[in-house]
Amino acid sequence: MSKIGPSKTKDQVVYDSIRKCLVNQGTPSAKIDDILKSKGDLPEELVNKYFGMIGDMVRQRKAKDSDFKKGDPRFKHMDSL
Repeated sequence: MSKIGPSKTKDQVVYDSIRKCLVNQGTPSAKIDDILKSKGDLPEELVNKYFGMIGDMVRQRKAKDSDFKKGDPRFKHMDSL
């Protein structure tokens, strides 16, 4: 598994995102943890699709954002998307 930042794997990022969305919808956090843990590891395809979706959202935002300046050092990590 590849790491995102200093301590999270991609699986953990997706798991945390799912958990946060379900908690925000009113599902008890203990129930969410029980369900997700009983399912085991997240399928690699799901994790890859999630990050693909995030990349698509960034590309759409860049296309609509009049403040985005290609080549600006503040956004260099986004130029490759």
